Amino acid sequence: MYTTMMHKRLTTFVAILWGIAIILFFRELYVYAFVEAMGIPKALEMFGTELQKAIMGFGVFTPVLFILLYSIRPLVLFPASIMTITSVFLFGPYGGFAVSYVGELCSAVVAFFVGKYFGEELGLTKRVASTKIGSYFQGNPFTSVLVLRLVPLFPFDFVNYASGVAKLPTSAYLYGTALGVLPGLAMYIFLGFSLMHTEYLLLALCLFGVLIGVSRYFKPRLSQGKQ
Repeated sequence: MYTTMMHKRLTTFVAILWGIAIILFFRELYVYAFVEAMGIPKALEMFGTELQKAIMGFGVFTPVLFILLYSIRPLVLFPASIMTITSVFLFGPYGGFAVSYVGELCSAVVAFFVGKYFGEELGLTKRVASTKIGSYFQGNPFTSVLVLRLVPLFPFDFVNYASGVAKLPTSAYLYGTALGVLPGLAMYIFLGFSLMHTEYLLLALCLFGVLIGVSRYFKPRLSQGKQ
């Protein structure tokens, strides 16, 4: 009970901080884009440059700090998509992909072990049991995790926690996650880059279309397999 209460308070506190940060971000974006008439893409590029200058004060530890923040992100349920898009502003598309990939894997491991060892105490076991996700784990663990990553039937963090609660083999979970997150991660990287360079927006939309196609292909087969 005490652990659950502390978790809720921490989540609320972090949510308030992020809310303030988002408000300040859109305020600066409005000033650059409309008051100074730069346009949104140019304003985002300038904002990214200023953010990069501020963060890079940590030197070579900047990527490590980002990965650390990414790793603890699921503890407060902060969206992975926002972290991934932010990485593009800080490290560029290639560097952003690298640090986000490592961070995403680390966050998946953190949530997995939280679900595995503290699921009952945090009330995760009951929450997972109230959904149908457990039925998707009845087959091969690696394939189950891989497909659940490719097909967005459930939120990313929920799959992490549920996999831990279900006590899936750690190796199968890690391999399935490592492969399954790549397409979605690439899509968000291109989406973040297209905010500054609109010519890449089409590529991000194409990747999104591919993910939707994969989802429509696998969803009925998953439903048949779990019956």
